Amino acid sequence: MKVLLLIAVFLVLSLVGFWIVARVLIARLSSEPLGTFAEVRGETIHYVDEGQGSAIVLVHGASGNLGDMELRLAPALRAAGHRVITIDRPGLGLSSRNDPTLNEITAQADLIVALLDELGVQAPTMVGHSLGGAVSLAMAVNHPERVGQLVDISGVSHSWGGEVWWAYGLAGIPVVGSFFINALMPIVGLALFESSVDGTFYPEPALPGYSEKTQTEMIMRPRTFANNAADVRALDEGVAALQTGYANLTQPFDVVFGTEDYVSPELHAAGLERDAPGAKITLIEGAGHMIHHTQFETVRDIILAAAARNNE
Repeated sequence: MKVLLLIAVFLVLSLVGFWIVARVLIARLSSEPLGTFAEVRGETIHYVDEGQGSAIVLVHGASGNLGDMELRLAPALRAAGHRVITIDRPGLGLSSRNDPTLNEITAQADLIVALLDELGVQAPTMVGHSLGGAVSLAMAVNHPERVGQLVDISGVSHSWGGEVWWAYGLAGIPVVGSFFINALMPIVGLALFESSVDGTFYPEPALPGYSEKTQTEMIMRPRTFANNAADVRALDEGVAALQTGYANLTQPFDVVFGTEDYVSPELHAAGLERDAPGAKITLIEGAGHMIHHTQFETVRDIILAAAARNNE
């Protein structure tokens, strides 16, 4: 009995220790806003709206925030004469998520439309990366009158069967998931964070200082990690529901992928080429998932060409 009691005490102290260390690490993950905030449908949405000219909206992917788009792409598009709006998707970055159904791409698309109403933007050029590509596709399918042009960068568009990273699955389990994201993930995740960033850019090198410059480590905050995990778990069902609507995307739009992207271009780019009459596919040989950074000039020029069509 004494041995069992000692083991129990040790486990409790270990768990408390993990919790305390995690709290210290989480406290360091605060962020100063890059932009401003809008109250939209009961949510507080963080966004940057700068520049003059026709509007381009940039939607970041999973695990990210608007800092990813503000690093290079948004400033370059503004310099080329455009009003550029970047958005922290609900529940990520500094945007709230009070409505739990906002893990669904259609709900996020609806919220972005409501934000654009607040900003007086009618039919911008929509640009989405990765999961943000799925959100932008949802806008094009469900709100076609609100999308002037569409550029889908490394975007998820088709069902892959629903398998997700084990940590995202674990995060959704009641009680166990809460302990995992509050006590363990901040410690383990931050320790492995840079290698994870390298994997996201693979096979191309990550941009030097990417994590610090984009404040991507905010994803390790428990609530943010939980929201991101919920987004990814809901994504397969979300794009599966969208697929029948792709036949209505007859207006030309761009789909840009690296041939070595771990988000399979064979599934998503080829799927849009098959299912969406307007899809124009650009494959960048040897490139990975983060082509808006690693193949910056190519992606920038495709977006500018789309924005020019939106002005015609």
